[in-house]
Amino acid sequence: MTKRLQQNNQAFPEFYMQWVLAIRDLRIMQDNRFARPLIDALNQRLVSLKDNMIFKASLYLDPRFTYMNSTFFTPDEKEEVQNYIMCVWKRIEKLRSKEDSATTVQTQSLNTSNDIDNYLTEMFGGSSSYMDISQDPSSKIRQQLKMLEVEPRKLHDYDTWSHWLLKKSTHPELTIVALAILATPSNQVSVERAFSALGLVLSDLRTGLADETLEDILLLKLNADLFKKIFPSLYDWGNLRSNAL
Repeated sequence: MTKRLQQNNQAFPEFYMQWVLAIRDLRIMQDNRFARPLIDALNQRLVSLKDNMIFKASLYLDPRFTYMNSTFFTPDEKEEVQNYIMCVWKRIEKLRSKEDSATTVQTQSLNTSNDIDNYLTEMFGGSSSYMDISQDPSSKIRQQLKMLEVEPRKLHDYDTWSHWLLKKSTHPELTIVALAILATPSNQVSVERAFSALGLVLSDLRTGLADETLEDILLLKLNADLFKKIFPSLYDWGNLRSNAL
């Protein structure tokens, strides 16, 4: 469990799942005299971790913990978490710029589609299954949060990040909030590695590096894997080489 928790990009739900699986493995060791005290300590730590609001919000947004008939959260906890997620959404909205023209065109198209559905509903009765885009955004997100509690439970190794990426088209506002919350790291491994990299870069022979230069070197060093994926498609390297010649 400790080794798994030292991996990069370890979100809180995965952190919690690894913790629970460790407790399960310890329960199998019935003849080990250290097992029971360690289980009690791990369970006690989980209780204290759940006092952290962003920790609870991350678990609420994970279909492995929030699903139909789940007792993971009490009704009061659900209400508390939903209010917290709504506060995060409002903070994000303040930082977001105005919608571009492409979004406006898309909204107009959806409005036309909804008008047709409303017309058919008037003719044939029943109710439309879509969520009205003219609805107040905060009410819409609140409704989407409630709907998470009636979804089916996912397996323990389910990819929650990909789950929300797939919801981007149907739950655009809530997806933005979910990805922001799930991006919160559960450990300081990346920070420790950054300090180690800094020690290698800022040696006794390079103490004269400017702050901006040092920051640029660290940016490249700490994101080497990412740059390897970005650089091949960033420029038309063939034309650049031919022009250089």
